[in-house]
Amino acid sequence: MELCSSVSATFLHPDEARGTERWAPKRIREFTAGRLCARAALARLGIYNFPLLRRPDGLPIWPSGVAGSITHTQGYCAAAVSKKGRLLSLGIDTEAIAAVRPELWPHFLISTERQRLALPSSVHENAVAALTFSAKESFYKCQFPITGEWLDFSDVMIEVNSSDDARGTFHVLPQRNCRIADFKLEAITGAYRFHEGFVTTAVTLMQRV
Repeated sequence: MELCSSVSATFLHPDEARGTERWAPKRIREFTAGRLCARAALARLGIYNFPLLRRPDGLPIWPSGVAGSITHTQGYCAAAVSKKGRLLSLGIDTEAIAAVRPELWPHFLISTERQRLALPSSVHENAVAALTFSAKESFYKCQFPITGEWLDFSDVMIEVNSSDDARGTFHVLPQRNCRIADFKLEAITGAYRFHEGFVTTAVTLMQRV
């Protein structure tokens, strides 16, 4: 589910609103939009009016047997949920392509990823850089709930299968021994979509059969 407009904090469940009193108005609006998207997504699984509370680390507390993720940036918010089974966790992220400026690239691109940006079109470079950043964010949000491990941007490499289309897929390749290796998983893959000046990515962690 996605929202492209601002929403009022009155839409928050009272339990969700607890602890937000000192937040800036912008943060409260984004938080509210995320909760609305999440509740709408949960309704598609037959789960209604579920107050999405926060863990001590700030992550949402999803219903038992459900994996979920929320993303929000200026002008856009989305949430995704799925029943657990072979799927252990999922993560989504959205970035405004123009906001991922070239001066930021050295902070999240490893050398191999930087080499792949050496293309004639600067617009193409910006889009691929934003896609790479978003894909790493999605993976981090996906793995943290089950590993509890904080990762650096240099700990994984993103290998994009195609960056010329509005939609496509990518692989997440760990660059060191991470806790995620303790889980019997299929190859870690994700999907991306370019839309309205944004790039949205999603990563799932699937158990091997």
